Order: sequence, then C-alpha cells, then structure tokens
Amino acid sequence: LAVPRPLGVKLLTSQLAVWIDEAYTAKVSERGRWRAIDPANLAAELRQRDPRPARFAFDATANEIEAVILETVRATPGLVAAAVSVVTVTDTLADFSLAMSWQITLAAADEFVFTTPGWLEGRLQFKDTRLREFRSEPIEGTEKVRWTITLNEPVRDQFFILAQATLPPPVAVGQAAAILEAPELVFEQVDRTDEDEERHVIKSLSTQERYVILINRSSRALVLDPNDDLKRVEKDELADVKVRIDNQLFDQATVMLHVPTGTSQPRWTVAMATTEQGATAEVQLADLVSVLAADGSWRTRAVYTVRNRSQQ
Repeated sequence: LAVPRPLGVKLLTSQLAVWIDEAYTAKVSERGRWRAIDPANLAAELRQRDPRPARFAFDATANEIEAVILETVRATPGLVAAAVSVVTVTDTLADFSLAMSWQITLAAADEFVFTTPGWLEGRLQFKDTRLREFRSEPIEGTEKVRWTITLNEPVRDQFFILAQATLPPPVAVGQAAAILEAPELVFEQVDRTDEDEERHVIKSLSTQERYVILINRSSRALVLDPNDDLKRVEKDELADVKVRIDNQLFDQATVMLHVPTGTSQPRWTVAMATTEQGATAEVQLADLVSVLAADGSWRTRAVYTVRNRSQQ
C-alpha cells in the first residue's frame, strides 16, 4: 500500500487505515517506519470512511515513509447446509422450489456452491437483490450441473435463498410409466486458499441435510417407489431445520421425506386415478319450515342431514 506524500514540507504526520473484505484474512509482512496503533485512535475523518472498524491502523512522523505490504489470503468459512425441495405437481406443470440455507462460521462467505441434475440447467431461477451473479456449468463425465452463487457483499451467520424451476408435467415414454423424481442437491465448497486457480479444490460439505415435500394437485396418483432409506417426517420435525417454509405448504403436503446423505432421491410413478363406486348418498333427516304471508307470498327453509361418504 503506497501512500502519496506531499512535497516541500519539513514535518509530515501521517495516518493510514486499512479495511479488508470479510471474506479475506490478512497479515502485515512489512511496514517500514509506520507504527501500528489502535484503530480507535485514528482521526475521526478516517474512521468515518467506513462504518466497520479498520482492520489495520498505522501512523508515522517521518517525511520519507515506505509502502505497507500486506499478505491477503481468502478465508475458508465453515459451512453447514440444509435444503427443502418442494415438488408441486398439477395436470399442467411440475414446479420445483429449492429452499436452501447455509450456516456460516469462522469467516464471512460470499460464494455458495451446489449441484443439481442436468435437466435443471437453464431453468433454475434466482430472485435476490444480494446476488452479484449466478452461473452454472456442466460437470464433465456426469449428468449434473454445478451452480455457483456470488454475493455483492460477504455475509455472516446464515444465508438463505430460494430457487425455482417450472417444467411440463412428467409424461410416459413408450410403454414405460411416467416418472417424477425430486432433484438431487449436493452442497459443495471451493477451497480458494491457493492463489493458483488450477489448484482450487471442490469438495462436498461434510454436514448437509436434505428434505423433500411433495404436493400433488393433479388428477393422477403418485406412487412412491420403494426406498427403505427414506424417512417420513412430520411438520414438527421440519421446524428444527434452518430453512424458512410457508406453513401453508406443510398443510398441503402429500408426503414429507428426509433424504439421508448418500441415499437416492425419491421417485414417484405416475398412475391415472381410478374411481370406485361408493355407497349411495342418503338423506337421513329433512327439516322443512314454510311460512305463508297474509298477502299470499310464501317462503320455505329446508335443512337436510345427509350421509355422503363417497362425495356424490
């Protein structure tokens, strides 16, 4: 950090304040004649430059002052992730809403990475003013796509985002029945501590939770394929997951499932709904009250008690 120096002065007193992006760590390797001071002792004009406390503060009284050299390294935050995939099916569409949340420790984070099936590429939409960009790239040799979310500013403690994709409803192919599959999400993290981009390592998060909520609003039955590893959960169990879900979705859910790490995603076979002849509806009680007015007009109120379990 080279500091400008006025010419033709006999005595020069200087102060230097340095703010570092929260996604980075830094240390001073050389400071020459600069003396490290408490950031609280900086001049008010300098402190007002940024609402955050300065990471480093220096002062000097020499006319000849050298540059301060800092070594910066991108910090690696600790991340714990959870996702709730809400799959809503109607007769005209299949909607996939991915509610994702990251718990952040150790350092601030401005980059979040996860993978999905390739059929979501170009279809997943994000709406969040904090986003600087989101990009996707196919993973070579697989049918998956990797998504990278970059924020305008690093965040601490927690980050939540909702992504959505709307597709046509599943259809049968040839003699095979139509299949509906929940998208598989895998949370990852990029280790960028090495300045050489080719040495960056991408690895799956060691702690991540995934849940699937199915809402069937179609006229067809959805039969869950056998999978002993899937666990049905109730609304109260999902309350502990750090993901914000509208309570109305819980009430509309056909089924809610926990998908342990390493378990294949739930799949449903789409079958046409069938109807069976139920018991005939019967009127068990009829209460009719008629009122005749002096002018000859009349009105009747009828109250029927019925048994109609087959909803005729």
